Amino acid sequence: MLAVNNVYFQNQPSIAEELYKAVSNHFSQYLRKRNFEIELKKFESKAFEVISKAHEYNAKMEQVRDFVDLYYINDVQEDEQILNQFADLIDGILPDIEYVLDSEDIASFPNPIRDIYINAFDELYSNMVNIKFAISQKIAQAYADSKSDFELLQNA
Repeated sequence: MLAVNNVYFQNQPSIAEELYKAVSNHFSQYLRKRNFEIELKKFESKAFEVISKAHEYNAKMEQVRDFVDLYYINDVQEDEQILNQFADLIDGILPDIEYVLDSEDIASFPNPIRDIYINAFDELYSNMVNIKFAISQKIAQAYADSKSDFELLQNA
């Protein structure tokens, strides 16, 4: 009888074992979810920091672009000093953009998100370079307009 009971109950699952597996699966799922949430919060904080920098730089560049587009040059030397201050502002921000593009924060982002950030900062960088070029062009045009055709021919 004992032998029959032993064989019969040998194939029966252990309630303690099943309970242990269920509890351990539950804890491992909880820990994976918790680790995922922690990593997601870290990513969000990095992403928001980078986004805030991009918005800050973009707002500054829109103001500079609008100012340069609408600026009318009266006195070339004085206006050149004013416009060069904006070019200096752009020169001060360009290294920050390059630093963000080369930073480990963006490198740690997942590929699709990293590509979006890099494309956005590349576009911001090119806009800044274009604004700086527009400033130089406006100054050069003002110098050309300030001289008469005769003076330009003599200088050439």
